[in-house]
Amino acid sequence: MQQGHKVKVLGLERFIAPGQIRSITEYNSYRAIHQLPILWPLAPFSLVRFLVDLLSVESSDVSALYKMERIFMRKPDLGVLEVFDVAQRSKNAHGRLVNRLFSIYQKSNQRHFTVEYLQCLCLCFCNEKQVGVENSLSFAAKYFAFHSQNIDPSSQDTFILTVYKFLFRHHSGEQMKRVRVCEFINRLLVSMSDDAEIDENVFQLLSNAMLERLQDKVASVRTQAVNALHRLQEPYNADCSIIKAMKYHLEHDPSPEVRTKVLSLIAVTQSTLSTILTRKDDKIATVRKEFYKVVSKIKLVRFTLKQRQEIVRSGFRDRSVGKNVLARIGLKESEFLTKGQIDDV
Repeated sequence: MQQGHKVKVLGLERFIAPGQIRSITEYNSYRAIHQLPILWPLAPFSLVRFLVDLLSVESSDVSALYKMERIFMRKPDLGVLEVFDVAQRSKNAHGRLVNRLFSIYQKSNQRHFTVEYLQCLCLCFCNEKQVGVENSLSFAAKYFAFHSQNIDPSSQDTFILTVYKFLFRHHSGEQMKRVRVCEFINRLLVSMSDDAEIDENVFQLLSNAMLERLQDKVASVRTQAVNALHRLQEPYNADCSIIKAMKYHLEHDPSPEVRTKVLSLIAVTQSTLSTILTRKDDKIATVRKEFYKVVSKIKLVRFTLKQRQEIVRSGFRDRSVGKNVLARIGLKESEFLTKGQIDDV
């Protein structure tokens, strides 16, 4: 009779005999028998080789690159894992390590490098909230931004498009993986310089993917989608689909967490200002408090006299926000009075 255990590795069921568990201190005393959690920060990136052995696959065929399980079909040998292993420990070394990873890319087969990069990226899409995971996700985003800004546009580079396609097609049933994909895209956009340009096709793909995540049934995924979308807003475009979606969620999203996040990140334009003002009457105190923080950063000239009066009235009547609303939102009563008398406050 065959002895061993059935375990699920990256969505695939595999039969594991006791003799196969032979690394990472027997994978934390045979812990792999249960659910094969990614152990941060004990041995994260050396885990890749272990998972490759566990899947028992020897193939260089990566045609099905968009399936997370298939990412681990290739045994890593370029040094990408070692770079990520150092990057997880401290953010201070990220600048040097980005250059080192780019040097590895220039000397390597593009496809093999892309697979090894995605191996490391997949390990960041885990449930563990650890410093090592966050550092690694930030490093992956920094490298991607550096790569996209330093590669010759006329070259036959496939790395950028392949990673984008992987992200766009990654609609996992697992909540945390959807959250992590949104987090990565947000960090990627933040890592780009203010004058960085995004290809029009990529921009549309990014927008569509994150707008889809903005409709996710889980509030934490929608919140991360808002984070990712805020740098893609087009304030001077009256038909911007992102701003329209954010306005809708600001008014109608059932989650106060999402409404608060949208309120803090939505572009302030003539079309969004009226929607922003509706949050002064939100049922949740945290949303109303965020409203006053946002208002304090908007120039007074953007508001009509009637709107300013409504803000002050609502603030004074809102006990949960505090008695001295004007002080809390950084507005001076004299500034209101110079524009007109405030009655019945």
